[in-house]
Amino acid sequence: FSISENQAQINFWRLVLMGDSGDDVKGVKGIGKKKAEAILPDSKSSSFAGSRVYRQYLNAYGLSRGAREFWRAYHLIKLPERGITIPDLTLFV
Repeated sequence: FSISENQAQINFWRLVLMGDSGDDVKGVKGIGKKKAEAILPDSKSSSFAGSRVYRQYLNAYGLSRGAREFWRAYHLIKLPERGITIPDLTLFV
Protein backbone atom coordinates (compact mmCIF):
# COMPACT_ATOMS: atom_id res chain seq x y z
CA PHE A 1 0.00 0.00 0.00
CA SER A 2 1.45 3.35 -0.97
CA ILE A 3 0.20 6.89 -1.36
CA SER A 4 1.61 9.86 -3.20
CA GLU A 5 3.50 12.63 -1.44
CA ASN A 6 0.60 14.97 -2.26
CA GLN A 7 -1.91 12.63 -0.59
CA ALA A 8 0.35 12.23 2.45
CA GLN A 9 0.42 16.00 2.89
CA ILE A 10 -3.36 16.28 2.42
CA ASN A 11 -3.81 13.61 5.12
CA PHE A 12 -1.41 15.46 7.43
CA TRP A 13 -3.29 18.76 7.04
CA ARG A 14 -6.64 17.05 7.55
CA LEU A 15 -5.36 15.72 10.85
CA VAL A 16 -4.22 19.22 11.90
CA LEU A 17 -7.71 20.43 10.97
CA MET A 18 -9.65 17.64 12.74
CA GLY A 19 -7.34 17.12 15.69
CA ASP A 20 -6.52 13.81 17.33
CA SER A 21 -8.14 13.06 20.69
CA GLY A 22 -5.65 10.24 21.34
CA ASP A 23 -2.81 12.77 21.30
CA ASP A 24 -4.80 15.60 22.95
CA VAL A 25 -4.84 17.70 19.77
CA LYS A 26 -8.06 19.72 19.66
CA GLY A 27 -8.31 20.71 15.99
CA VAL A 28 -11.09 23.03 14.87
CA LYS A 29 -14.29 22.51 16.83
CA GLY A 30 -17.04 20.99 14.71
CA ILE A 31 -14.75 19.69 11.97
CA GLY A 32 -14.64 15.94 11.61
CA LYS A 33 -13.62 13.64 8.80
CA LYS A 34 -16.40 14.61 6.35
CA LYS A 35 -15.89 18.37 6.72
CA ALA A 36 -12.10 17.99 6.55
CA GLU A 37 -12.46 16.02 3.30
CA ALA A 38 -14.73 18.74 1.90
CA ILE A 39 -12.24 21.47 2.82
CA LEU A 40 -9.26 19.45 1.55
CA PRO A 41 -10.45 17.10 -1.22
CA ASP A 42 -8.13 14.31 -2.41
CA SER A 43 -8.03 15.80 -5.89
CA LYS A 44 -6.57 19.12 -4.79
CA SER A 45 -2.89 19.98 -4.71
CA SER A 46 -1.42 20.04 -1.23
CA SER A 47 0.43 23.30 -1.92
CA PHE A 48 -2.32 25.46 -0.39
CA ALA A 49 -3.59 22.98 2.20
CA GLY A 50 -1.72 24.55 5.13
CA SER A 51 -3.10 27.99 4.27
CA ARG A 52 -6.64 26.64 4.04
CA VAL A 53 -6.32 24.93 7.42
CA TYR A 54 -4.83 28.07 8.97
CA ARG A 55 -7.79 30.11 7.68
CA GLN A 56 -10.18 27.63 9.31
CA TYR A 57 -8.46 28.15 12.67
CA LEU A 58 -8.62 31.94 12.30
CA ASN A 59 -12.31 31.81 11.34
CA ALA A 60 -13.15 29.52 14.27
CA TYR A 61 -11.09 31.13 17.03
CA GLY A 62 -10.16 34.65 15.92
CA LEU A 63 -6.74 35.98 15.00
CA SER A 64 -4.74 35.56 18.20
CA ARG A 65 -6.22 32.36 19.58
CA GLY A 66 -6.59 30.87 16.09
CA ALA A 67 -2.89 31.33 15.38
CA ARG A 68 -1.93 29.78 18.75
CA GLU A 69 -4.26 26.81 18.32
CA PHE A 70 -3.03 26.21 14.77
CA TRP A 71 0.65 26.16 15.77
CA ARG A 72 -0.09 23.96 18.77
CA ALA A 73 -1.90 21.41 16.62
CA TYR A 74 0.75 21.58 13.90
CA HIS A 75 3.63 20.97 16.31
CA LEU A 76 1.86 18.12 18.09
CA ILE A 77 1.06 16.32 14.84
CA LYS A 78 4.00 17.15 12.58
CA LEU A 79 6.35 14.46 11.41
CA PRO A 80 9.79 16.09 11.22
CA GLU A 81 11.31 13.31 9.18
CA ARG A 82 8.67 13.80 6.45
CA GLY A 83 9.71 17.38 5.83
CA ILE A 84 6.19 18.81 5.78
CA THR A 85 6.58 22.42 4.74
CA ILE A 86 4.69 25.34 6.21
CA PRO A 87 3.43 27.96 3.74
CA ASP A 88 4.00 31.67 4.35
CA LEU A 89 0.99 32.26 6.58
CA THR A 90 1.63 35.98 7.02
CA LEU A 91 -0.29 36.45 3.78
CA PHE A 92 -3.50 35.49 5.60
CA VAL A 93 -3.22 37.72 8.66
